[in-house]
Amino acid sequence: GMIGFAFSQTLWLSLLLLVVIGFGTLLQTACSNTLIQTLVADDKRGRVMSLYIVAFLGMSSLGNLFTGSVISIIGSTQEVALSGGFCLLAALLFARKLPQLRQIVRASYPDLVTHDAHP
Repeated sequence: GMIGFAFSQTLWLSLLLLVVIGFGTLLQTACSNTLIQTLVADDKRGRVMSLYIVAFLGMSSLGNLFTGSVISIIGSTQEVALSGGFCLLAALLFARKLPQLRQIVRASYPDLVTHDAHP
């Protein structure tokens, strides 16, 4: 979506690509929050979520600073395309690790089910 948006010259296409980008961001955030809150033990959830929020918001600010610096060097169109390329690369790396992550998560769920079972 970001790569297409970077080079789009048409308003309706740009708006459609922004919807795709927004949906992807929303989906990633919701999935991350759900997994973290589901897999972390009850007594540690508050601490883990506070660190997650600090990292999420803190890295966003640092990323914006870095992005502004890169824009001043190569321009906004190329920077948005470059950021889209990094997102695509990260998605491919994540997809490659997904089978291992699924095994880790599935191994944790039986403990969660027995822990949350009714007395």
